[in-house]
Amino acid sequence: MARTPADPLQTTPLHAWHRARGARMTPFGGWDMPLQYEGLAEEHRAVRAAAGLFDVSHGPHALRETRAAGRRAPVAAATPAEPRRLQSG
Repeated sequence: MARTPADPLQTTPLHAWHRARGARMTPFGGWDMPLQYEGLAEEHRAVRAAAGLFDVSHGPHALRETRAAGRRAPVAAATPAEPRRLQSG
C-alpha cells in the first residue's frame, strides 16, 4: 500500500536521541530523519576533524519492502551483507 502525505512519519529507535541533541528533523521516505544539528559548515568541520554518523536504523524496515523479485540488486549494492540474510530489528 502506498504511503500518503497524511500518514504519520515513522521513527527510528534513535529518534529521541537525535531530538535530545537538537537535530533538525525532516521527512525522508516516510521516516522522520535528522537532517543536521548545528549547521552545515560546523558539521563539515566536525566530520573532517573527527567522524560522522548516519542513522541507518530505518534500513531493515525499508528492506521488507524490497523483498520482491528484482528489488534486491539495489540493496545488495548498498550493503555488505546478502539481502536475503538480513533481518529486521
